[in-house]
Amino acid sequence: MENRRQRNLLLKSSYALTILCALIFFDWWPRGSILPAIGEKSSVRIFDRYNQEMRHALSVEGERQYFLPLSEIPTQLRDAFILAEDKNFYSHWGVDFLAMARGLWQSASHFRKVSGGSTITMQLAKICWPSLRGIIHRPALILQAWSLERSYSKGEILNSYLNSIPFGNMISGVGAACRFFMGKSCDQLSLGESAVLAVLPRNPSYFLKNKKALLERRNFLLSKMKDSVEEQTLIQAKNEPIVITKSNPDFFAPHLTEKILKERPHQKEIYTTIDLELQKAISDLFFAENIKRRGTGDSGAALVIQNSTGEVLAYVGGPDFFDPAHGMVDGVLVLRSPGSALKPFVYELALENSWNLYSIVPDIPMAFSTSRAVYEPSNYGGNFSGPRSMREALGNSKNIPAIYLVDKLGEVAVLNRMRELGFSSMKNDASFYGVGIALGNAEVSLWDITSAYTILARLGEKLTTTYYKDQVGKLPSSRVLPQETTFMIADVLQDAQARREEFGRFGPLEFDYQVGVKTGTSSDYRDNWAIGFTKDITVGVWRGNADSTSMKERLSAARGVGPLFHKIMELANTYRIPRWPVPPAGIKKSLVCPLSGKRPGKFCPITTMEYHVSGNGPHEDCDVHKSLEVANCDGKSVRINYVEFPQEYFEWSRYSTLPTLSNQLLEKCGTLDLGAVKKKKNSQSLAIVGPLENSNYAIDPTIPLSHQELRFALRGVDSKDALVYVNNQKQNLEVSDNSFFWPLARGEYKFYVKSKGQRSNEVKIFVR
Repeated sequence: MENRRQRNLLLKSSYALTILCALIFFDWWPRGSILPAIGEKSSVRIFDRYNQEMRHALSVEGERQYFLPLSEIPTQLRDAFILAEDKNFYSHWGVDFLAMARGLWQSASHFRKVSGGSTITMQLAKICWPSLRGIIHRPALILQAWSLERSYSKGEILNSYLNSIPFGNMISGVGAACRFFMGKSCDQLSLGESAVLAVLPRNPSYFLKNKKALLERRNFLLSKMKDSVEEQTLIQAKNEPIVITKSNPDFFAPHLTEKILKERPHQKEIYTTIDLELQKAISDLFFAENIKRRGTGDSGAALVIQNSTGEVLAYVGGPDFFDPAHGMVDGVLVLRSPGSALKPFVYELALENSWNLYSIVPDIPMAFSTSRAVYEPSNYGGNFSGPRSMREALGNSKNIPAIYLVDKLGEVAVLNRMRELGFSSMKNDASFYGVGIALGNAEVSLWDITSAYTILARLGEKLTTTYYKDQVGKLPSSRVLPQETTFMIADVLQDAQARREEFGRFGPLEFDYQVGVKTGTSSDYRDNWAIGFTKDITVGVWRGNADSTSMKERLSAARGVGPLFHKIMELANTYRIPRWPVPPAGIKKSLVCPLSGKRPGKFCPITTMEYHVSGNGPHEDCDVHKSLEVANCDGKSVRINYVEFPQEYFEWSRYSTLPTLSNQLLEKCGTLDLGAVKKKKNSQSLAIVGPLENSNYAIDPTIPLSHQELRFALRGVDSKDALVYVNNQKQNLEVSDNSFFWPLARGEYKFYVKSKGQRSNEVKIFVR
């Protein structure tokens, strides 16, 4: 019985010993002689157009590391690591048994680990094969070190080691360590700083908290250099204070760099077209704007493109990337309603289809049939301005003319043009958008709309927009718009005089140089857009709330985002001389009447020079401006110059202040009856002859109230003693030349005038 137990024990012991030997054999078996590619482990670094680092992202191992060739690692830094970790590096075959014995003796003497005796090759093996860590795996580690020494040169081993050594703080390799701890590149390190880096890996957390211990260890290492470094240099290095910046790597253009990391996850160094200084300046502007003017939206984005190459110079996806609510939403790519910002492309298509900038389009109440309902649009200010030239209609961003043009051109043709220009988000059919496509009911991104405006700056050439430096000059380009019509639209957009009616003068949309600009305000003030360009630069800016709710400050885009757009455009042109496209050879200018869109007649009071394609100038004389001799107007013969519009403007003209025949008769002769002035001699009685009784007016929110006045026309008044009464209250208003001006204010008002003992008729008006 006893013998059986002994045999069983011996058998079990044999099994255990066999398993142990197998494990030891397996552990000692070399892991292979091929080092992992250090470059493949490097984390991604993203650079701007001038090779400034924008972002150093974490690698898949959660570290920041980038590869440096041995030739780019300074000799003093290499020597410092060799002296600190393995002074016999160039003389052993991977293992320094004398150093191992010394380390074992020192550790035993101090009852703690003082020195392990591992060579640089052994440390590299532990970094590449973490399973070799620990005293039990020491034999396998030795074998692996020998294997590496047989397969690689000393330079290759040292290069791999210096690019892999961990420094804690998610930093590996000397390249990343120099940036993180010293705030500079390796070739900028002093001897003292090189020694500090060589010491840190032994115990990073301890040395970073205990500067005194770090100083002692650094100086101890420097003392070992006395045979290779001049004494004065060593003294200077030892006296050098230790400054650890421990700075987080730069992190600029976060929305763009996040996008790039997803698009090119395996590329270790990515060079972009971004101008980092411009990017930072615009980001600072946005951050300040978000704090100062919260009412103009809690989100926003900006894009700056160099027109000649399609390079993105700045990409600001939001005011604060780290805002927990919606900071990471990329405002450059989000789809929003562009408001009126698409109108220039509608007008350009009209110019290709027989319209001209001098052509007259209606700004009057109109109804349009759509697939869903009858649509009766209105203008932003709620008023209608009658017949307008295409230049004035686009310049003042009138809604009715733009919709009218879509209706005439066809919804399908307009939608197809938008897609040709690059609006990739318009995926529905034309009936889905209808004529309202001109007013922004098709959502677009800031990327697409800014890229489309670069086509205007290039006079019709479409060039793919990119932020990758290696794509510049290699992406396809094509002509999508004629040079002539594109230039004419660009000219309208830079014409401050053409937009003065709605936008006033000398506001944020005007510059000291030519800038074509268009704004857009979506319904219920959810979005503000401003996109503008010179020959060289296109700037797009969007502001709004991330959740698409209305902005607190219900401002038009010109007032809401206009000031920010102005600052960004100025920043983008800081180091440039702004230029404007040269007119193509195929366009000319002709004299036209702006009210009729025809050649000026002898009664036209105002004429203007207007661009048109060669051979497509006006060929009919003006038939709107006319003249009539009235034989008995206030007892004398008077010639009346007036305007007569086509029939479709009749209803609108009844309430117009333009010199229609009725208005002129009333003002000059005190009657609307043309026959009466031929029969009856009018008295010189005091009267208000304009505006008409029960006239309605609206205050324009885009023009300062102090600049909005209403002219009253009088008859039979003595300017010296005339008094104006409003709602029976005497007003201090100056009367001259049979008229006075009254500053607009909302409400209902009754006016009359007293002069030389007479009292005029009362006139009631309404202002909203």
